[in-house]
Amino acid sequence: MPSTSPKLSPQLVPDFSITRSLDELFARPSARSVAITVSYQKGTLTLPNKAVAKVAIVIDDNAKSWISVQKKKKPNAGSLKPLASENDNDIVLAIKANDTLFKRKGTVTISSKLDRRTTVSVKLAITQKVHPNVTKVETIMKDFYETLDARNWRKPWIPGETLPGVNFRDMGVFNDLFLAFQFQGLKGQIPESFGDLGGLVKSIFIDHEPGLCGPIPASFGKFVNLEGLSISFTGLTSVPDIFGNFPKLEWLSFAINEQLGGPLYESMGGSPKLESLNISGNMFTGSPFASWARLGRQLRLYDDCLSGTIPQSYVESKDARYILGELLYQKPGYVFDISNVEIPGQIWSEISMTDFSGRDFTMEEVVRRNRCTVHLLWAYGHEESIELMKQLNNYYKKYHKDGLEILATVTTQEVDHKLALWEDRESQKNALDELGCNGWYNYFYPDSNPTLIYTSFPTVEVYDQNEKILFSTNGMHPDPVRNRFNRNHSELLGFLEGIFGPEQ
Repeated sequence: MPSTSPKLSPQLVPDFSITRSLDELFARPSARSVAITVSYQKGTLTLPNKAVAKVAIVIDDNAKSWISVQKKKKPNAGSLKPLASENDNDIVLAIKANDTLFKRKGTVTISSKLDRRTTVSVKLAITQKVHPNVTKVETIMKDFYETLDARNWRKPWIPGETLPGVNFRDMGVFNDLFLAFQFQGLKGQIPESFGDLGGLVKSIFIDHEPGLCGPIPASFGKFVNLEGLSISFTGLTSVPDIFGNFPKLEWLSFAINEQLGGPLYESMGGSPKLESLNISGNMFTGSPFASWARLGRQLRLYDDCLSGTIPQSYVESKDARYILGELLYQKPGYVFDISNVEIPGQIWSEISMTDFSGRDFTMEEVVRRNRCTVHLLWAYGHEESIELMKQLNNYYKKYHKDGLEILATVTTQEVDHKLALWEDRESQKNALDELGCNGWYNYFYPDSNPTLIYTSFPTVEVYDQNEKILFSTNGMHPDPVRNRFNRNHSELLGFLEGIFGPEQ
């Protein structure tokens, strides 16, 4: 068998090693204090000691977390001695890698008695550098802070002491930069130099910073490793088409930026890793792109200035109810042509519910097995709601056998400044019994968890067997060709008569 040389265990190999003679430090005639600067990496500071037999070592409290005296170990057979010196009196200080954003400073005091009356000591003022990536970030962020008035932020920038908004997820490695600014008080435009952070940036979160104004700089395109970008409640005005530079992007959100406009870019949803796209409450214009339909329920496009034609991929998506339910809500004056688009029910719940008669049901199964289903949101004590319930009751008794079904839910919304408060399900059931409206499916609104919240009553949607809307009191969707929306509840019976026939 060939012989092999013994090797140090990897954890005992320092990233740096510094040697200073303790004997010489004690022998200095001037004040015994010395400044030592060490690397950001872990390592050792060895103080060879031949003349001084016994020493006392005191490490300041603020340095005990990263400076320690390396204990002497007896070497194992066949291995090298783990200390840097062979003299048992030598002192070896172990220094941990700097996993913070700032230089660390600590003092180690070493003392020895020369005789009964004389004690000599030396102070080592040790400064540990920061990781090069931290230095880079600090240099670039200086321009960002100066431009955006960071000395006056809620958590101010203090040069050399704070880096507000800067976070590394991998402290110690410093390759994963997360920038977060929320309620800080940013004022001004983001400087182009911000993009020089480049591939270090993994995610950016900016929220409730109305003083942040002007365009998003084109230099954002340098964030080639970006995984997430969220900007909300700012005064930003435009964004360049830079999203093709982000192949790792997983989530993108522009929400409630009242001055942020310009066209939509298909590249916003182009990352192969994108899981969530939220563009809502801004001033973006144009039409959504067909390719975005793949995001399903994680695609949110509402309250912007979008218009035009709805992509067929949205209509055919298994999540069409949720995609269209939000897409159709745009700012006043901006509408989609829905004349040839079948709109699925908007007041919809997917959970299983139990009506007041004890029947378990889902909306889907009820709607699918009936020719026509009326979904009614009504309020107790609301005269128009009660009157419609009574009219529907008579009509239902006549045409239920022909495929008419009704789902009705009482709500706890405020009506005429009085809460329609229901103490329990039994009280609700009793009220329905008094009205005689207990033949159809009655359930309690909080159980339904509908997609949208309605504040006007009665609210009505009528569905065909494919869950598509035939009639709706919702006035947010202009539909001049087919007149399905913005109907008045008083028109409901007349509409049903066109399907089933007259009441009498």
